[in-house]
Amino acid sequence: MPNNKPSVLLICNTPFQIMMACHIAMLYYKDYDIDITISEGIKGGETLAQNAQNVTLFRRVFFIKNKKTFLSSPSFLGRCKYVCGRIREVWNNWTIAKNLAKNKYDACLFSNISILTKLFTSILKKHNPNVHLAIFEEGLVTYTRLYSSGDAPTSLYRRFIDRMGLLTQIDTLYLCHPYLLEWDLPNGTIVHLQPINKNNTELIVALNTIFDYNQCEDVYDKRIVFFEESHVFEGFDVPDVDIVNQIANVVGKEEIMIKIHPRNPENRFSKLGFKTNKNTSIPWEVILLNQSFDNKIFVTISSGAVVSPYLYLGIPCVTYSLLNCLSKRPGFMQSDLGDMMQRVYKEYKDIFKAPKTIDQFIAQL
Repeated sequence: MPNNKPSVLLICNTPFQIMMACHIAMLYYKDYDIDITISEGIKGGETLAQNAQNVTLFRRVFFIKNKKTFLSSPSFLGRCKYVCGRIREVWNNWTIAKNLAKNKYDACLFSNISILTKLFTSILKKHNPNVHLAIFEEGLVTYTRLYSSGDAPTSLYRRFIDRMGLLTQIDTLYLCHPYLLEWDLPNGTIVHLQPINKNNTELIVALNTIFDYNQCEDVYDKRIVFFEESHVFEGFDVPDVDIVNQIANVVGKEEIMIKIHPRNPENRFSKLGFKTNKNTSIPWEVILLNQSFDNKIFVTISSGAVVSPYLYLGIPCVTYSLLNCLSKRPGFMQSDLGDMMQRVYKEYKDIFKAPKTIDQFIAQL
């Protein structure tokens, strides 16, 4: 008998997107044939795609090679290489989009406003003008004006492919906290997405399979978990080591665990005698779903990972951001994303604390 089920494609470029896409698919698309793309831009993406083939939620899993092109040098030669790389990138994404669109999906879910999603939705609309297009959030940046700027009228996509823009065609926007949204959805409906339930065994088993959680060696058994960020390795002067040492002078190193940022090439804290995580490939949210964090204290300068427990999983861990203790905000924290982080902290004062000095913070430990 022919299969009359509608079909949906989930486009995922980060581990967090995989988690949210699975969550939404189980809530709203269980009656669909569900396909998923996993990008090579994700660390170990090909292995994740292979693991995902063992998850019964998915009909098909596609591993797509669509890495972004970055400017490696501001020199003339560097810029020429960048332009050539961008041309190849657009052509490659066009080819991927055409091949995926042959499946004539009834719905498509994605997070990024990217070359691939713009091209794919444009081609898919020609196959099926009634296709349902949905965006699901990828953390706080989705709520900021920075996100909608990816669909700006000045972009080449708007000029030469679709002058109306991608956001005008979106039917549904899935958000856990719609009231935080700083931009307008022209024609679609905003759906209030419930946080992931830690008792959702089906989802946890699926995520554990994809991310191979059984290989996790890390146990977060210290009272204080400090979240390292990539600021130092991006060239910003951030006194994170000094801050951790100040905390250790009060509570002792044996009370602290450092969650290392996955993009940092050097484990600075292990050399200083602090316990750190060994596995940086398993998403923090998957660890949260599998371990207990009762009576733990999360500390960071500005890591977005500390908002995940409460905003997306409903886990109420007391959290301290020390961003206001610095004389200058580092990196993206000077942008809309930094302002959004501060807005969340003000909204949930019982969970998120933002002391103005290190001494004020340490006095609360």
